[in-house]
Amino acid sequence: MKKPKIIIFALDGVGAHMIREQVETGKLPGFARLMKNGVFFDDMMSVFPTISPTCWHSIYTGAVPKVHGAVCEMIHRPGDEPWKFGTSYSEKNVHADRMWDVIARNGGKSLVISALGAGADDSSMVTCVKGAAMYNITPDKTAADVDLSGVPQQYFSVRFVDDIPLYAHSVSMPQGGCKSVDNESVRFAFKRASTGRNLVDDNIDLGDWKVFDGNSDNKIAGENVFEFKTITNVPRFNPNEVEDFTWTLIVEKDGLKIGDNKTNAQNSKVIKRHQWSDVIQRKLRTETGEYAIFNFRAYCELFDPENKTYSIYITASRNLLREVVPKSKAEAIMNIPEIDSACYGDMATNADKFMESLKFQLSWREQVIKYAIENEDNDLIFTYFGTNDSVNHSEFAVYRDRVNVNVTNTKHYTSERVQSDYEHIYKIVDDHLSWVLDNATDENTIVTVCADHGAIATTDDYFPMEILKNAGLTTYKNYDFNKLNWRNEGIDWTKTKAYCVGSCYVNVNLKGREPCGIVEPEDYEKVVNEIIVALHAHGFTHAGTHPGEFAFVVPGNQAGFVGLGGECCGDVVFGLKGGDIGGYFGDVHSVQIPSAKNDVSDIRPVCIMAGKGFKKDHFLKRPTDITDIAPTLLYAAGYPQPEDATGGVVFAALDNKNK
Repeated sequence: MKKPKIIIFALDGVGAHMIREQVETGKLPGFARLMKNGVFFDDMMSVFPTISPTCWHSIYTGAVPKVHGAVCEMIHRPGDEPWKFGTSYSEKNVHADRMWDVIARNGGKSLVISALGAGADDSSMVTCVKGAAMYNITPDKTAADVDLSGVPQQYFSVRFVDDIPLYAHSVSMPQGGCKSVDNESVRFAFKRASTGRNLVDDNIDLGDWKVFDGNSDNKIAGENVFEFKTITNVPRFNPNEVEDFTWTLIVEKDGLKIGDNKTNAQNSKVIKRHQWSDVIQRKLRTETGEYAIFNFRAYCELFDPENKTYSIYITASRNLLREVVPKSKAEAIMNIPEIDSACYGDMATNADKFMESLKFQLSWREQVIKYAIENEDNDLIFTYFGTNDSVNHSEFAVYRDRVNVNVTNTKHYTSERVQSDYEHIYKIVDDHLSWVLDNATDENTIVTVCADHGAIATTDDYFPMEILKNAGLTTYKNYDFNKLNWRNEGIDWTKTKAYCVGSCYVNVNLKGREPCGIVEPEDYEKVVNEIIVALHAHGFTHAGTHPGEFAFVVPGNQAGFVGLGGECCGDVVFGLKGGDIGGYFGDVHSVQIPSAKNDVSDIRPVCIMAGKGFKKDHFLKRPTDITDIAPTLLYAAGYPQPEDATGGVVFAALDNKNK
């Protein structure tokens, strides 16, 4: 059994100030312990744009975006239609040497769990457990368009009306609403059924919900026994990836039982209201003809025998047969009896269930790491956890006593609720870090906690699409900006000279490059200058006008000072200074410069390195960069540098290495 030389706990969206202020108030004992035994990087900078895949690839490779190629979350290639994007979540859009590839070339093995865009040159030396949406991302698909792997979450509800069972079944959450039979559309359907007729038609369309009667695939299987057919062919999940299957629900005196059939359901434990089941493992045939093991937990959402109303939630489950590379490692990981799934749809209204599902997820990670230590000699273990940033996007403005007019849903995110959520999620992360320190390290292990960026508490967002419209550079076809959902919707390309790309770019609609280009090549520089003048002069946000809020607006071929350039860099690059204004894409991060901050928040990410070769109880005040992380860790562990690294070894963090 061998402990790794390097273990990296990668957190998305965690600022250095968030950790520092909590440790100073006596919270986060795991982080405090790591800081006591290592180096806290007090002035660590992200790269630009400060968006997750761009930053993480800089951490993996030690290279700036111009070198590794992931210049934004969305990538537009010259010659593609302006509305067509690829994504830097795809490893195929990254062209630099990763730290685990360095280790592999030097005879070491690595385990990489859920790293965004992670791949490996040699899968015999690197085991990748890819993220739920990352296993099959192709270079020419956006992250939003990519199919997820496995089975989606399910909500099953039953209510008796005139002794006739009606069923509500869904796989998704309405915005800001919890999927239970108290959902407004479902209440309406039940009321209509009880007052107008005894039965409703099969498959009545109620938006995200469908209501069935007992003649549908959902049916009575005995007294107080109900059978639900799982929905698998839904948007964002692979059509027909998993064979059709059912769940059997049994109503008992004090709760619900669930299983893959009536016998197994009867033998399962009772789940009382607001309790979870044990892990349920199911072996299901996939579209390849192979069988994969899927792990689920069920949650009793509603148990109301008086009104004969019951509701149960079943977690999503990943198809690890498709997500683990090499495939030979998949079976052992699939058999780990825990779920790697969080009920994100319930974050707004059922924080307890959401946080509990995160604990299950990190428990699964711990068991994967434990298995790897006991059975593999890994020199590097990298594990990524992204939920902190998911919470930032929903709640950070309220957490810092701001209200963003474009993002914050104050109906669900009160100040008290948000304070509780942040305290809870950071405790969950801290508990996991403590487990890592106790179980995955020894005196020769270098332990690193790092993030890609922090977050800025914003009150409003820039809409560069509208700036370009007001300047006559982008023309829309009767489009309502208040309902703008995505970048280049509703554009009249025959009249458009410039358009937004990614989070911080504007492109010229150039003849000979864009298939629908209208700008003559000799007018290219003129249009670039028009874009720059428009952005500086018409800083438009959703709530009003804020001119002059940009930190910089420059031609793309002059963006090397922020590590940008290359064929996928925009014709114009812009960045926001610190303050209360966010970007139309990313909001709390992405278009903000890597040093952005305001009076209550800071975009600089946390980074702590501890263990063999590092100073102890040391706050490093000198500026550093996330491109320095891989070079420093590899050097300290005795490995060569990544071939494409632009960052360097931070000798000031090492104990006596520079003397």
